[in-house]
Amino acid sequence: MLYKKQIILFVKSCLYLAILFTTTIIIHNYNQSENNLFKIEKISIIGNEYIPNQKIINVIEYNLEESIFDFNVKDAKRNIEKNPFINSVQIHLELPNELKIQITERKPIALIINNNQKQFIDYENNFLPVDNRSINYFPVPILNIEDISINKNQSVSIIKYLYKDYNKMYHNISEISESHSTITLTTDTRTKIFVNPKMVINNLNKLKKFEESIDVIKKINDYRYIDLKFNNQIVVKEKVYS
Repeated sequence: MLYKKQIILFVKSCLYLAILFTTTIIIHNYNQSENNLFKIEKISIIGNEYIPNQKIINVIEYNLEESIFDFNVKDAKRNIEKNPFINSVQIHLELPNELKIQITERKPIALIINNNQKQFIDYENNFLPVDNRSINYFPVPILNIEDISINKNQSVSIIKYLYKDYNKMYHNISEISESHSTITLTTDTRTKIFVNPKMVINNLNKLKKFEESIDVIKKINDYRYIDLKFNNQIVVKEKVYS
């Protein structure tokens, strides 16, 4: 009778150990499966045109072995926004294993050359660095500013006005030259447009109306120069084609 009880006890112990072992394996496999399910496997980036995808991926510091729930969105966002050409970043976690990154870039509207120093500027007055790649990528007008502080010139105001309110002329301008007493706009076909530094907006509005009035018969680029500096008149000289 005692022997039979010992056998029963032994069998129960074995069953208990078997159940415990099986449960442990199931839990382990479940955890392993869950970890694999939520590992970061895909990164989607949209909105970027100038900044390459790989340059963004390189700074977000993610680990292929970590769960998407452990990914530090705040740090990744801050690292991406260190790039001066990036205005804002939105990062979304798409379950089970995808990061979605939406980029808003800054776009230069002009290249400033001031006392041999070069820098881009965007519409929000952010200064952006210049290198060979960015110069070739952004074919924007040049602001050639001589002997005037970058904070006191009028060329930036002119290019911003053209960009927003006179876009046709903005895309026709290759350069704005400014010194203490003169402002000259040069078109892509080398037409010179002389502006009175004391009547900048007035002159630009006058130019806009003039272009509209000649549109049927001539173009701005048909003139060698257009002088807007005088009150109530526009002095022009046509180009001579041989």
